[in-house]
Amino acid sequence: MNFSRNTWIALSGLIVLAIVAFLTEKGGQPTEHPRVGKPLVSIEDLNKISEISLKDGDQQLLLKRSKDSLWLVDQEGEFPAEASKVVRLIDQLTASEIRRLVSTHKEKWSTLDIQTEKYLAIKEGDNNVLMIHPGKIAQSGGQFVGFADGPESFVIDPALNLDLKADNWVLKTIVDLNKSDIKELSVKRGEEQWTLIHDGEKGLFLLRDKPEQKTENQAAIDKLLTSFANLNYSQREKLPASESNLSPDLEIDLSTESGDQYHFKIITVQSAAAAKENEAQKQYKVQLSLTTSSNEALKTMINQHLSHWLFLVDAYKLDPLMVKASELWQDKKVDGNKDG
Repeated sequence: MNFSRNTWIALSGLIVLAIVAFLTEKGGQPTEHPRVGKPLVSIEDLNKISEISLKDGDQQLLLKRSKDSLWLVDQEGEFPAEASKVVRLIDQLTASEIRRLVSTHKEKWSTLDIQTEKYLAIKEGDNNVLMIHPGKIAQSGGQFVGFADGPESFVIDPALNLDLKADNWVLKTIVDLNKSDIKELSVKRGEEQWTLIHDGEKGLFLLRDKPEQKTENQAAIDKLLTSFANLNYSQREKLPASESNLSPDLEIDLSTESGDQYHFKIITVQSAAAAKENEAQKQYKVQLSLTTSSNEALKTMINQHLSHWLFLVDAYKLDPLMVKASELWQDKKVDGNKDG
């Protein structure tokens, strides 16, 4: 098929217009830049990170890495952060890749909703490893961002999902044990003291010093042991130095199959709501320590960062622990079927 000279001129004009339109849509900028194709944070930089800071207007979150490599929430009295939340954030930063350059002009930031008052900063000591200003979500996928050290704007993908509410980051579960984790449990309340020992062969918990005519009430024991499954709190308060030695209503020593030895001090308090209504509804305050553990990270977290806090726990969680030893015994069953 032969094209006339005018046809070729027309086609050439259309191609030029298409190229101009494409460059206009992309911001008219080259796509090559040293940052393009790289993750926001490299795997090599992870161990160097000492702080992660998020800010959006008046809302701010600061995560600090302690000397023992535990992440703490600065706004919550340097209370330990939920490890899974920190892992998800770090996964986002290492997975999110700088896909393309949008513009080299800072004036473009306003149209991409990139604001200097909103940022994510990562530090190694006093030095910034990364500081970006997240913008709006791109229609083609990903998110617009600007870097604090330059006028350029980029698209990163996947987009970041950032939670700045400090209370959402703190550790909420202070103990989470299965019944099978527990080896021995000793309870002391006033003059009364009793101990449960796990019999691995029978798969039962047996009471030490049990009367011969009695046997263990396994239903009551099972209910008691569930207190240590997913033990979370509703509120917490710093323990004043003057009250470091509590006079508890109940003390518990718990040993696990892995060799961890927990110590709990529990005091009974009237709930704030009940006090207001002049009712007798109770809650418990718990102090936790770890006397022995082969897990140094767990021991450090509990003894260095949790033991000087009192945790307010709802009554239904710990009421089963208030059982008397006599309630854990039952009369031995007598077989009524006799020969003859």
